[in-house]
Amino acid sequence: MKIEILQPVGYCSGVNNAILKAIKIKKEHSNKPVYILGSLVHNSHVIDSLESIGITNLADNTSLEEKISSLNDGSIIIFTAHGHDEKVDEIARNKNMIIYDCVCPIVKANMSLIKEKIASNYNIIFVGIKNHPETTACLSISKYIHLYDAKTNVFEEFDTKKKVFVTNQTTLNFKELEDIFNYIKEKYPDAEFNNEICPATRIRQESILKIDDDVDTVIVVGDKNSSNTKRLFEISSFRNKKASTYLVSSEDDINTEMFNNKNHIVITSGTSTPREVINSVYEKISKITK
Repeated sequence: MKIEILQPVGYCSGVNNAILKAIKIKKEHSNKPVYILGSLVHNSHVIDSLESIGITNLADNTSLEEKISSLNDGSIIIFTAHGHDEKVDEIARNKNMIIYDCVCPIVKANMSLIKEKIASNYNIIFVGIKNHPETTACLSISKYIHLYDAKTNVFEEFDTKKKVFVTNQTTLNFKELEDIFNYIKEKYPDAEFNNEICPATRIRQESILKIDDDVDTVIVVGDKNSSNTKRLFEISSFRNKKASTYLVSSEDDINTEMFNNKNHIVITSGTSTPREVINSVYEKISKITK
């Protein structure tokens, strides 16, 4: 039995920075409640860890405006790594809240670029998954941003005399994004394109495509609410027809039946999956396949 862990594993830099910043904020306000407006990152283990040191994640389905309204004036709040509608900053300031932003630098750079293009009289096509927080944040920038829903391929074409700029959510399937960009290019031949797939996400996706032909089991470790984790599962399921692909959130999801008559197991992970969770999955697989 061969078991290998694809590299890289563990947190990407954006996730790591967000977690460290949240912990630092809590230390600076050790005697006061600290609230994250949503899930800091999409991983339940990370959320549980933050909760254990007194950081409350307001991860229900209410809007950011509703979350802010539910808190007392002067509360300490953290915006998540995915970006947010900047209009809620003013709402928070009006309540004298102490505001911190843990947005991923890559997401932040993409939002800044969108603003530059809007100021230069462009229409923007944003390729993303509807209602994902990163997509919602980017769409909130301007009425001149048009969503191409990467999940449903729903897109309303528009007539424009403006130039067109195309960019995307950072955690999409890079192969599917290529196809979407080609489709948009047919509709808007003069459009400018900016591929913003996060490098850490892309490297993991490419690694899945390069696994050996004899691999018969792929274990994707990550949260089922994580966009980049789900993309890894989809890519492996579609590309690696000879292998069984499973998405697991922890070692508790591992069972003996997954490995009956299997010989080569590969483990990969989403960018917000803690290394200790990956290690525990590896250890459990090693025990039950001895």
